[in-house]
Amino acid sequence: MNHEQSFADNFNDFMREVSLAQGHTYHRFSLDGQDRDTAGDYLISDSMRFALIEFKYTNSEIVRENRKPRRRQLCRLLACSADMRRTHDACHFISWTDPNSLTGLINVYRHEVCNRAVLGSERGIESEVAATEQRSPLDEFASAFFYGESASASLEEMESYLAWVMGETSGSAAGNVELIGREPGSRQFVQVKLESIADAHAWMQRHRMPPQAPSYSSPSP
Repeated sequence: MNHEQSFADNFNDFMREVSLAQGHTYHRFSLDGQDRDTAGDYLISDSMRFALIEFKYTNSEIVRENRKPRRRQLCRLLACSADMRRTHDACHFISWTDPNSLTGLINVYRHEVCNRAVLGSERGIESEVAATEQRSPLDEFASAFFYGESASASLEEMESYLAWVMGETSGSAAGNVELIGREPGSRQFVQVKLESIADAHAWMQRHRMPPQAPSYSSPSP
């Protein structure tokens, strides 16, 4: 049975727990049907910076990315665009469950997908297999996400990257995404429609909690 959504829920619960324990904030926005154009299921943020996450239940399902013309195009374009490749490597990830231990792993999307073992013979794709040495357990990813800029992009970088991915791989004229948030602190269940990443960023700033002292020591740099 495929438990992809359960894994995504558990991933987000874990990230929220880490953020609270370390005095940070955490937001996750489902991209719903927009994942077809963005190559990611969720946009996550610490209120300031962003990352794009594609989820699979196990790594055996990653090979199914070869059935998606947009993903093939993304890999081809990343191979010949150094600027976008740098942004991609900082903020676009794929995460899955180890089938034996049920722990979570994560890697930069292109390091896991853009290779011949997944895509077969594809123009511009030179890597034979996934860059397994780049894989990380989720606790290491969480530390990188909340304590630095090595696993996230700024608002401007993410806007530029998503506009490029959506326009160049999907032909989407939207150039941005629509997100749904929920008003925190309300006694009623109230959702808010955010018309762009910039809207989401501004909304998060309005609801940003003051920094809290971490409940346990931060990891060593």
